[in-house]
Amino acid sequence: MPAALMGETMECLEPSRCQPKMLAGVMVSAGLLQAVAQGNLRTWWRDYRRADDVLAVAGDRRPPLGGLVDMGSYAATALRQGCNLREAATRDIEWDGEPLPEL
Repeated sequence: MPAALMGETMECLEPSRCQPKMLAGVMVSAGLLQAVAQGNLRTWWRDYRRADDVLAVAGDRRPPLGGLVDMGSYAATALRQGCNLREAATRDIEWDGEPLPEL
């Protein structure tokens, strides 16, 4: 990555056809709710079983648990502010084009 950012010439990387990846906390919370709402529970379950969590190491339950805590916090913020989960999760990093203050 550093070489690519510095503009150094390098071979083109081909994506591997590896195991599907997911954020388990998001998949179990927002993903599950969406699957239920859309009637896609069977597809959700298949995708959930096939994918590896990108944050967890086998046997470490803390990252997925932390993801669920985060999603709970986003859900509470969304309810409080009357917005959706995406807006609640990105409220501190999202820029919608409004003018930036002069430095």
